[in-house]
Amino acid sequence: MKMRFITKFAMVLAFLATVAAVHAQSVDDAIQNLKYQKFRTAKQILQQYLANHPKDDRAYYYLGLADLGLDLADSARMDFQQGLQVNPGSPLNTVGLARLDILNGKYDDAKTKIQQAYDASKGRDFEVMRAILEATAQSPNADNRYAIDLLLQMKNDRKNKKYTFTADDYIALADAQLQLPGGAGDAATNYQNAFYADPKDAQAYDKYAEVLMSARAFDNALEFYHKAIDANPNYPPAYLHLYEYYRLRNLDSAEQYINQYMQLADDKVNAQVNLVDLLYTQGLLQHDTTKYRQAIEKANEIMNQVNDVTQTRLYKLIAVSELALGDSLDAKKNMDIYFSRHPDPKFAKFDYQTYAQILMKLNQDSLANIYFAKAIEADTTQDLNALRGIAEDLRKQDNFRGAALYYKKILNIADGQAQVADYFWYGFSLMYSDEPDSAVAVFQEMAKKFPEKPNQRTAYYYWGQALMMKDTASTGPVGLAIDPLLKYLSLVDTVNAENQTQITRVYYYLAASYLTKNDYDRASTYAEKLATYNPQLASQIYSQIAVNYLHAKNREGATSFAQKALKLNPGDTTSQQILDYYKQLDEYNARMREYEKKKKQSGG
Repeated sequence: MKMRFITKFAMVLAFLATVAAVHAQSVDDAIQNLKYQKFRTAKQILQQYLANHPKDDRAYYYLGLADLGLDLADSARMDFQQGLQVNPGSPLNTVGLARLDILNGKYDDAKTKIQQAYDASKGRDFEVMRAILEATAQSPNADNRYAIDLLLQMKNDRKNKKYTFTADDYIALADAQLQLPGGAGDAATNYQNAFYADPKDAQAYDKYAEVLMSARAFDNALEFYHKAIDANPNYPPAYLHLYEYYRLRNLDSAEQYINQYMQLADDKVNAQVNLVDLLYTQGLLQHDTTKYRQAIEKANEIMNQVNDVTQTRLYKLIAVSELALGDSLDAKKNMDIYFSRHPDPKFAKFDYQTYAQILMKLNQDSLANIYFAKAIEADTTQDLNALRGIAEDLRKQDNFRGAALYYKKILNIADGQAQVADYFWYGFSLMYSDEPDSAVAVFQEMAKKFPEKPNQRTAYYYWGQALMMKDTASTGPVGLAIDPLLKYLSLVDTVNAENQTQITRVYYYLAASYLTKNDYDRASTYAEKLATYNPQLASQIYSQIAVNYLHAKNREGATSFAQKALKLNPGDTTSQQILDYYKQLDEYNARMREYEKKKKQSGG
């Protein structure tokens, strides 16, 4: 009798263990699919699981994350609320609602819920802690520092001393750190800790590669994208990120990676938006207008087959294709639709830049500048080198206004780490954005902050160049740039000068300025210096002085400077005409004297 009881008890234990194993395997399998951004698959697993385990509040939380991944925010809210109905104190589902608050910009409400979840878990549940970190990492405006402090509080609790951080813990911590100003370095370290903790965690390598990519360490980033694939060849995000890298660099590689991504994606219909993007990119790189038209046709073809979020993105792809085809009015119409449908904030920077470019094409420059500014504001990047890279790219595209906004951002967040090049390119970009006064202020600041002689020379020279842009009086330069350019000359070895073009320009400006001021002595002095570098330009100064003296009926001055001009440039027709004029005048006067003499002798 006793033996039969023991046997039955053992069978019950075995059954309970099996149930627990199925539970863990089912939910954990869904979690793995969430990590791989296979949200549809994760949702199917969790729905099947909850059909048999309707009281598992943990499963409802992850179902909510799956719905968020599918851009079904209302469904996600219902999932979290269902989890709280099952377990009114459910910390995970409380964090789920906090995550929705963060996505909706309700940061104070989110923080209250997070504290409630932390208290309910009694600071012992690292799964809840990961959920908190992941929630705050949804926005740089959330209190990520507060979430990180909660983690440190847990880690230092003596009751948690035996707990060993998992790869998922390190990744969640890094995600939150990445949202902090200057937090990229700490985030990179913890992504590394994640793949050290689990060398097969593809997500850790992929996220580390993303940090390297934002820092423009492209070769290293590519290495770690491939390590993510080596860790698990079925990890889709790495293929998508490789496509995004190559799409503007190598179309063959881009097409290879997007095809691999499409094979692994579990939402085949909505993933077709990437094919539209590829067609647009092919048009961009191959200068092939037919590709833009194909992109528009493909977008319209799938428009009614995809979800609302993908439709929204398709309107933008149609707009950028229309912009490339020169159809700015239709491009604006489709971007207006895109903006009206709550676009993805992840792409806000590109979206605002695109809209600004459309407005520029429509000659709505003032409104375009507003959207360029919005683009900079939307860029949450805090990595200075990454920002410098973006600004440099904009300069190379002759988008100096956009570049200036990025350099302004760099200086605002540099906090003592600003480089002389940041000031120089900021001022330079402002000059070419037709903002000379702002450029002058930047070069003045550069001169103050960087006392080294080469930096001082550069600052004073471009300070002068910015002021020269304002010398637009119809009579010629008015000399606004004289003082900074004289300071520049005091710092330059004009005998062994490396940049003779700059010195030539300075001497010409000074000579022309003093000429306009009718200070012929100084104008002549700088023209004489200018002659060493550019005799033709010096000849022009001398020639104009000669003309001025001619008009002032100063023959000695006119003749002297005409001769100087011809000595430098024998082909100077103006100076030759002045000398010829005086020669003809002398001949005329001689004839008149001879005539008067003969007339007097004849008694006439």
